[in-house]
Amino acid sequence: MSGILYVVATPIGNLGDITKRAIETLELVDFVLAEDTRVTHKLLQYINLKKRVFIYTDHSPPSQEDKIIEELLSGKSFALVTDAGTPGISDPGEKIIDRVLEAQIQVVPVSGPSAVATLMSVFGKPNPAYHFWGFFPPKQKKQRELMEYFDNIPGVHVFFESPYRVIKTLEKFFIEKDKFHMVIGREMTKMHETYYRGTPQEAYEKLKQDKVKGEFCIGLVKLKEKKK
Repeated sequence: MSGILYVVATPIGNLGDITKRAIETLELVDFVLAEDTRVTHKLLQYINLKKRVFIYTDHSPPSQEDKIIEELLSGKSFALVTDAGTPGISDPGEKIIDRVLEAQIQVVPVSGPSAVATLMSVFGKPNPAYHFWGFFPPKQKKQRELMEYFDNIPGVHVFFESPYRVIKTLEKFFIEKDKFHMVIGREMTKMHETYYRGTPQEAYEKLKQDKVKGEFCIGLVKLKEKKK
């Protein structure tokens, strides 16, 4: 009987957010596949668990994926984790998950903390829908396409941005969009968790006064024009 690949969500910052089921799954499996073994070892140390951990990223060779599938077919089980959040959602995991499914091996999600859900839970503007776009694209053509979506598709638009690009991205694309409401989440669930709110210009000015540190999750929505 084949083993199982568990796709395990891990805390996005505060290690205390790890779920009971995630801990039970990590205890159960034979091996852990991690985006960064150092980060995962810190998590395992936090829950007082010793496991064999192997690195797995989007750049891992097909030969490693072959080995993982071979082990799964022999009955071994794996937990796939990333540095924070859920594998396969703007994090490594899609390739190996796809290959495991093609081999007709069971893949089980172990849900947990999500940066997108965390931001949306405190966004504060009633809306029937939201759209998640992953990391803001680095190429100009994709940037222009995404900005058109933001302008024309109703709902809250959520994306990630790195601390190295966030100021430049806001300056180039957003600060003149005064008909939008923006919420920028910084260091979410951590000690210095901060949310910057208002028009893109207002959120940008507040962020500039603080330390531009940590990953950023940004949401914005085009406000409805008030009827006269």
